[in-house]
Amino acid sequence: MDTKIFTYFSAVEQQKNFSRAAQELYLSPQGLNAAMKRLEAELGAPLFEVQRGVVELTACGECFSKHANVLNEQLITMREEINALAASQTQGIRLGCAMGVLGYLGEGVIEQFADLHAGLNIEVEELPDFSCERNMVEGKYDFALITNPVNHESLTVIPLCEDFQFCWVNRDDPLSSQAELAISDLDGRTVMTVGEGYKGTSLFTSLCEAAGVSPDIRRSSEMMRIYEFVRTGGGIGLTCRNHVDHTPSSAVIGVPLKSLTWGYSLCYAKNRALSGMDKEFIAHLRACTRSHV
Repeated sequence: MDTKIFTYFSAVEQQKNFSRAAQELYLSPQGLNAAMKRLEAELGAPLFEVQRGVVELTACGECFSKHANVLNEQLITMREEINALAASQTQGIRLGCAMGVLGYLGEGVIEQFADLHAGLNIEVEELPDFSCERNMVEGKYDFALITNPVNHESLTVIPLCEDFQFCWVNRDDPLSSQAELAISDLDGRTVMTVGEGYKGTSLFTSLCEAAGVSPDIRRSSEMMRIYEFVRTGGGIGLTCRNHVDHTPSSAVIGVPLKSLTWGYSLCYAKNRALSGMDKEFIAHLRACTRSHV
């Protein structure tokens, strides 16, 4: 049995709703539902029943809950003890990074800290926003640079950057002459952005819905493909300040879209016992704090 199932089950039990539980867990409702179905099949008994639209536990679900809570607490304690032992025995930092954050921070920032500490190994993994945050919550990293907002109660969150996003606009497009753009300017336009695994895309979609704006949204996991899409006249592209600054072009201009906020924070588990090295690492990244808001 995958131990993550205890966390999944607990979220459904508390929220009494699969969609809200999935949102809390950064999973799709379909994925969470499938995980619960597999658990019920493994146990050979139904754990949930829906009464007037509310998910309730069956008698078997109550039994599973009683034992699962004890097991989950034991697993959390075990992970804490193992992490503390690993931290005391190794000179290493496991760092998760949401895609795009290192480029904005400056990749040399992490290397500079490692160079100041002989024998220190910093293992970096870059993943889309929601995947990176989920891994941090599950304890796979010592620290993570996660795009905002980060509201998980188990994490300490230190804001490092407040900014807004930009639109790449072809210079032949009338919008390229504007000092900044509003969401309403994108109504009916073709806009390419990164995929659903990114908070900026979710926020952009929400802003459009709230404003009654209906762009034709295309998606790509590669920022340079978005740039080429704009350069060749395909439409408008959503991007961040560092891509605008580092991709000078006679064909494309970056125009601020200030209503679409972007930024990132340094995160670590609230129950982490910070070592001297940890405190130095936090101070090193705090020194890189910036705001354009």
